[in-house]
Amino acid sequence: SMRILAEEEEVTADPEGEDAEESAAPHGVTPDQCTENELFCWFRCMPLDFEDSQLTHPSVCAERNLKLQCTSPRDEVVPNGDQHGDYYPGCTNSTDPPSAYPLIDQADEATCTDSLWE
Repeated sequence: SMRILAEEEEVTADPEGEDAEESAAPHGVTPDQCTENELFCWFRCMPLDFEDSQLTHPSVCAERNLKLQCTSPRDEVVPNGDQHGDYYPGCTNSTDPPSAYPLIDQADEATCTDSLWE
């Protein structure tokens, strides 16, 4: 069974040598476990592939004078790959860090009434 650890708690081994929790690393993967054809992004090793338009390879980025980074559709990058959200390996020279999504203006109840929707 899984439980959420408080920030000050540490994952320790039990007397039989098994981990007290499944893993101290998110999704059970750490950046040093990624292969040459993977990038640590969105808390896991993501495959790099020439065939997919969003998943690419370092040489493809270099040909375009771009860097292979963990990026988002908003061209924000997570250099260490440890951010949840809509992130994937992509070619970009962006240095913009993740930011909160902008708020969407809510409907003006004075001009957007139930009768107008009928």
